[in-house]
Amino acid sequence: MLDVDAAVAAALAITDLSPPSDAPAIGTAPTAASDAASVLTRREQEVATLIARGLTNRQIAEALVITEGTAANHVVHILNKLGYGSRTQVAVWASEHGLV
Repeated sequence: MLDVDAAVAAALAITDLSPPSDAPAIGTAPTAASDAASVLTRREQEVATLIARGLTNRQIAEALVITEGTAANHVVHILNKLGYGSRTQVAVWASEHGLV
């Protein structure tokens, strides 16, 4: 399990953090924690916070008392809404937006 600092370091090691060219357009990324609410639902914000803490889908499911499949669906929705391809990018986004 990665802590926040390790997740940020790993994300910064990636040369290109831009969304894939075939990612759906989502507009500009929010710049403050209050803007995070306009992009992700409250539950998705909770899942993004747990992703940033390095939890697996199974651990997220246990923490939120949901099924592992539901946790996986939340992760997919978060990745799609933010236009990202990795959990590390979500972790950095969550950190930058005050969710961690």
